[in-house]
Amino acid sequence: MTSEMTDISVGAAEGIAGWNTVIIRTERGQELVRTAVSKGLLETGELPEENLDHLVESARLKKRRALQSLVRKSGKKGDLLYLKLKRETVERMLRNA
Repeated sequence: MTSEMTDISVGAAEGIAGWNTVIIRTERGQELVRTAVSKGLLETGELPEENLDHLVESARLKKRRALQSLVRKSGKKGDLLYLKLKRETVERMLRNA
């Protein structure tokens, strides 16, 4: 769900039937959403704070699981530089639950 390299990221809004969570990451994404809303193609509303907290935690755990999988498959956690993350960042992400 996190898709951090995209203009817009969309995923299910847990606990809010019929809605999706949209994360706008760039000006281009903001422009696209504004256009869709102005043309009546998209309906928006605020995400409740507790849902946002859950989304942040879920994204963190998803990253952690992905790193753990890479370590498991590669057999080493010190050689993940292709992710362009500092070693300290990888260590912190793997350590935190």
